[in-house]
Amino acid sequence: MKPQNDRWPLIALTLLSTFAFFRSINEFPLRNWDEAWYAEISKNMATNNTGLLMPFWNGKYYFDKPPMYFWLSYPIFKIFGPGEWQARAVSATAAVLTVLMIFIIGKKLFNYKIGLVAAVIFLTLGQVVERFSHGNLDALVTLFSILSFYFYIASKSNKSRVLSGIFLGSTVLTKGIVFGFYPLIWILIYEYLLGKRRVKSVVLVVLVSLTVSLWWYIYGILKFGKEFISSFILDPFAGNLSWKNPKVDFTLFKVLIRDVGFWLAPVALCLFKNFKNKLLWFLMLSVLVLSFPLNLLADKLGWFLLPVYPFVSLVIGYSILNFGKKYIFLLLLLIILQFNHVKRIELELPDRSLIGAKLGMFTKMNFNPETKLVLDSPDFPSFIYYSGLDEVTVTIQNGGKANEWWIVSHDDISEFKDYIIITKDPQKFNKDMQTITTAPYGYKLLKL
Repeated sequence: MKPQNDRWPLIALTLLSTFAFFRSINEFPLRNWDEAWYAEISKNMATNNTGLLMPFWNGKYYFDKPPMYFWLSYPIFKIFGPGEWQARAVSATAAVLTVLMIFIIGKKLFNYKIGLVAAVIFLTLGQVVERFSHGNLDALVTLFSILSFYFYIASKSNKSRVLSGIFLGSTVLTKGIVFGFYPLIWILIYEYLLGKRRVKSVVLVVLVSLTVSLWWYIYGILKFGKEFISSFILDPFAGNLSWKNPKVDFTLFKVLIRDVGFWLAPVALCLFKNFKNKLLWFLMLSVLVLSFPLNLLADKLGWFLLPVYPFVSLVIGYSILNFGKKYIFLLLLLIILQFNHVKRIELELPDRSLIGAKLGMFTKMNFNPETKLVLDSPDFPSFIYYSGLDEVTVTIQNGGKANEWWIVSHDDISEFKDYIIITKDPQKFNKDMQTITTAPYGYKLLKL
């Protein structure tokens, strides 16, 4: 049998995914909270001399995520300056490469057709295009994760295992210890179900990943001390576990089902017909071992699921091809239905950043970067990015969490006598304030 030529499918997938993920790269404003956060951190690294070791945000070092995403964004911001496409370039590029890797992994595990179909299906899953086309750290995590897995299964050579370890370590440097080591769990499941249970190979991957990532943890401990240790070592979940008040909550399973949408039907039929297929069960377990623990987190954010969606698309691709010669008709029909489904999902993810961006631009035009300001609005990440201020305090009803130094409660507003306060409802503070001027969207600038 003549081997398939990968050139044209890879070119076609590159063009298709580039259009999908880059078509809104200049869209204003930065669309979601994380996108504005990451853009501000990348801008600070490139323009404010805050150093490359640790993310710096809103006047302080921000011990929340390791810096790999910002390192990759750094040269873009350094050369081209801050902007929307600069903030999205790493995420969108990682998304395009992820599509190509799905094709390559699908061909390795199954065959040429399943890899190609799975790569196309990935683009039709809810959240995927919307999240990955904007600045999203999980896009980079997804790429590094499947690269680590691919190079582990690609060959039996130590060189391939070393590459697997390098990308595993890069995942840790992107998302931290807990989520960074999820690809290792996939590797272990693969070895147990489909491999030869080669302990030495796994150990080599782990040792390389530790070499790649541990230097940053050691350097961080030496430079920042207790604050670094308490955030990245003692609390790797950033206070996001709900062990103290456990609940039977399957919010993220519901999100997963919503995002898969119409593809659930062929998957259910395929699982029924191929119940003993170990490769299929490997993929299903790879999805479940990440999806289930995420339901224990206090903040159940839908994009946490994105790293498992390459495996989801492979399961769907395998299921579609199980329908024999009729798979093309079924594929086209479900793609049409799924696109309509995804449009409805996008309407459920409204842009909450426009008001913050407009207020930020107004502030930048009227005040200097050293202005002391309190913002009474939930759109603060985009406000901070577009305002150009060195530091912003945010006020909400009951204040923020212990590690959210930038958030204060309404009752604490009396401490900010020399600050300008931006609010839409001055009455909520029960303080005697002087109105300085008005801002867009009915907001007022006040002073105590």
